[in-house]
Amino acid sequence: MKDDEEDEGIPGVTKCYMRQYNRVQHSSDVGTFVLQAHLRYHLASRKLLGRDRLRQRAVDWLLGEVEQRFEKSLIAAGESVGTIAAQSIGEPATQMTSNTFHFASVGSKNVTLGVPRLEEIIKVTLAT
Repeated sequence: MKDDEEDEGIPGVTKCYMRQYNRVQHSSDVGTFVLQAHLRYHLASRKLLGRDRLRQRAVDWLLGEVEQRFEKSLIAAGESVGTIAAQSIGEPATQMTSNTFHFASVGSKNVTLGVPRLEEIIKVTLAT
């Protein structure tokens, strides 16, 4: 492979990187837009100052708290959020399944066992 052929591949890699960057930027912009819409709806000054009768100092504190929590919730690109989400669902489900076997022989306990109970919980959450 000649040096000229290697250089030809560089713009392709750069274009691929820029496409990925633009996707991340777009999703970030959409997330920010949705956050702004929620903030404007739920934290409108008329609602807070008029209806809820908050003082300006309390409103400033509330907005600062929302901003701080938003900054804290941001994650870096490439973070393994799928794995973390799977763990956050899997660990409690495993605990719930293991715990139900301890109550299986107890007649007075009304326990729906393991997987059927998990399916019931998921159906209820999807219905609401």
